[in-house]
Amino acid sequence: MVGAVAFAAARKTVTVSVDGKETTVQTFGGTVEEVLDSEGITVGEHDAVAPALDAPLDEGTEIAVSHGRQLTLTVDGEERTYWTTASSVDDALNQIGQRYAAGADFSTSRSAFIGRKGLSLVVDTPKTVDLTDGGQQTEELTTTALTVRETLIDAGVKLDRHDSVNPAMGAEIEDGTEIVVTRVSKAKKNETKSLPFEVVERADSGMYVDQARVGRDGRLGAEKITYKMVRSNGEFVSKRVVGRVVVKDPVAQIEYYGTKEYPEPEPVPEPEPVSLPDFEPAPEPDPQPEPDPRPEPEPVTVPEFEPQPEPEPVTVPEFEPQPEPEPEPEPEPEPEPEPEPEPNYESGGTVWDQLAQCESGGDWAINTGNGYYGGLQFSYDTWAAYGGGAYAETADQASREQQIAIAEKVQSAQGWGAWPACSAELGLY
Repeated sequence: MVGAVAFAAARKTVTVSVDGKETTVQTFGGTVEEVLDSEGITVGEHDAVAPALDAPLDEGTEIAVSHGRQLTLTVDGEERTYWTTASSVDDALNQIGQRYAAGADFSTSRSAFIGRKGLSLVVDTPKTVDLTDGGQQTEELTTTALTVRETLIDAGVKLDRHDSVNPAMGAEIEDGTEIVVTRVSKAKKNETKSLPFEVVERADSGMYVDQARVGRDGRLGAEKITYKMVRSNGEFVSKRVVGRVVVKDPVAQIEYYGTKEYPEPEPVPEPEPVSLPDFEPAPEPDPQPEPDPRPEPEPVTVPEFEPQPEPEPVTVPEFEPQPEPEPEPEPEPEPEPEPEPEPNYESGGTVWDQLAQCESGGDWAINTGNGYYGGLQFSYDTWAAYGGGAYAETADQASREQQIAIAEKVQSAQGWGAWPACSAELGLY
């Protein structure tokens, strides 16, 4: 009987709570550790037990076991590892003393359960950054992004191919980071510039050495130049040539200079010397006799004036107007002569076309202001002298056929020498 009482006295009823799950246990153990061993509950170095493992047991003792859990916490890209006995994210953060301002971004809910295997939690805290886009006014942003790239995406900033960002896109941000976006544009632009013409000098034996003339005026060419223009935030930065194309070749100017020497003047004969007679002094004149004194004139007697009788008045006949002459009839206008019919020439390969190509580059309407006109370079006087005035005031205003008609008259009168340089070049004389 005494043994039974002693056995009953040694047995105790205790409550064991493991991670919040309670179990009532009948035990003969004397300490907390003995009870846990009997229940197969292992306690590690990161686990928490209350009361302590060596605490004695009493009837109704409540034993609480909280297993440790590994919390991998990454805050703004910086990773740290903590051990906690809390079973929720919010309790764990409170237990390790990590508190974050409103607006922080968590990778999982704050009420999420943390199992025995632990949990990885990423927290992005809000940061204030300054953003300047394309030279515009700086804007202050609050973001939980970790890098410049993420910040621009959150802000809705889209970049073009040539734009640049400072700091670099992968750089981490922190409070006060200044992000500057530079908008860079590259475009091509075409410009047309003139090309100079060369001057070709040719000798003309038909002109004197101090004479010169322009046989064909030069014409400027044209070149298309392609530039690459670079602008930064709308401001000009650089300009570079990336292409050149000649769109019009220049035409050389032909200038003629005279080679004909002036004839030497004939010598003037010296005058023959004139013989002068020896100088003889003239004889002195004989003395003249003194004149006799003139006798004084006798006084003249003037007759007294006698008045003349007044003349009788003369009767003037009255004026009778003459009758006006009848108007003479106006002569009838002479009929204007009918213009001569214009000759018809085929264009292309005539000798006149070859001559015009040499003289003016084949431009029948050329007028450069040098005093010569048209494809065959008529002077004003020559054109008028051979009847060109019947067609136009100057040759450049006349047609090709009209210019050839006048040229044939000039050639008939003067020969091909009227165009000395080009005629020689074409072998016409």
